Amino acid sequence: MHSFEYQTYDISYKINGTGPVLLLIHGFLEDHTIFKEISMHFQKDYKIIEIDLPGHGLSKTINQPITMDQISHIIGALIEKLQLKTVTIIGHSLGAYVGLATIRNFPSLVNGICIFHATANNDTEEKKINRNRAIELVEQNQSRFLSSFIPNLFAKENVQQYQSEILALMERSQSIASSSIIRIIEAMRDRADERKTLKDFKGNKHYIIGKEDPVVACTDLRAQASETDASYTILENTGHMGFIEAKEAVIISLEKFLEKN
Repeated sequence: MHSFEYQTYDISYKINGTGPVLLLIHGFLEDHTIFKEISMHFQKDYKIIEIDLPGHGLSKTINQPITMDQISHIIGALIEKLQLKTVTIIGHSLGAYVGLATIRNFPSLVNGICIFHATANNDTEEKKINRNRAIELVEQNQSRFLSSFIPNLFAKENVQQYQSEILALMERSQSIASSSIIRIIEAMRDRADERKTLKDFKGNKHYIIGKEDPVVACTDLRAQASETDASYTILENTGHMGFIEAKEAVIISLEKFLEKN
């Protein structure tokens, strides 16, 4: 792992492989390790950069409010630090929100984006209320919040099958400070609507959609992909965690996406 400082943030990242650059951005309560198999598969043909977002993994705790735009500037600073001309972003959930904000703020640095179990919409009022409830739960009992939140990311029929993976995700997320969890929930709640950003983006754009995703509805994402001129793959029997629930199908979808670059 490497690290760099941007303003008050100490950010960890990893580099493997050579070739065109793939920037892998994990989701909420995750870290760069979720992409282990994807990274190993593609690093023979690509330079793979895996980042731990602020407050996650080996990156330091967030102790002040942070916005999606600020996180995108961290991504921009890393791309410039590594003297990269352009990158293709693969962003899971929160990672896709960060990727879309990066396209808006640094359009010349991104040549493609895979929106992996995420939406370009901002939060509805109902979703914002649910984010606020989540913040209250974290403040009351972080462990209880995690034990209810993480299993619900999987398709219902997959929860029992992936108990060991769920327990591993819960164990890793326990190390995330409650202040970091709260600040990231706030950033997701207050993020911008990026549908126009994606529609106007001239690079390669692709959605990976879980048919049984409990977080973002498959039908909504399919319509959004069409509206923004993006290609898409729908993963059968899959919730919000395709890198666990549909490993092989995700690899195949990414290969097709990257062929267009």
